[in-house]
Amino acid sequence: MSINLNSIRDILNVKDDNISFSNNFYLKKKFRYVDSHFFYASLSYVPSACPCCGSSFMDESSFVDPYCNLSNDLKNSILLDLMEVYSLKSIAKRWHVSPSTVLRVLDSVPPLKNNFSSLPEFICMDEFKSV
Repeated sequence: MSINLNSIRDILNVKDDNISFSNNFYLKKKFRYVDSHFFYASLSYVPSACPCCGSSFMDESSFVDPYCNLSNDLKNSILLDLMEVYSLKSIAKRWHVSPSTVLRVLDSVPPLKNNFSSLPEFICMDEFKSV
């Protein structure tokens, strides 16, 4: 299977026109004893700076949340692994992140809100004892 620029843009879900891939943009090699795929690209814009104070700010991207280094696809993959019976350490090793990062991704999921305003139609009780 040959890898071309359009298929890489589709696989990585890159919609930003400021990201450009060079001629040798794909490399397959071992990283930490795991066969890995590396994609090399360059960003073709310079971050804007405030004319008053000179501080720069980050441009928004569709695949990375602001002030975050992990892509949304990586977070979703970690969450899918958390649904299975894996340890935090094994998930971290699989996705090349730390176990505390896996825990932070787990903590970022909002808790489910139960509606206790009314009782359900059917209730299952175990070892009911009446006098």
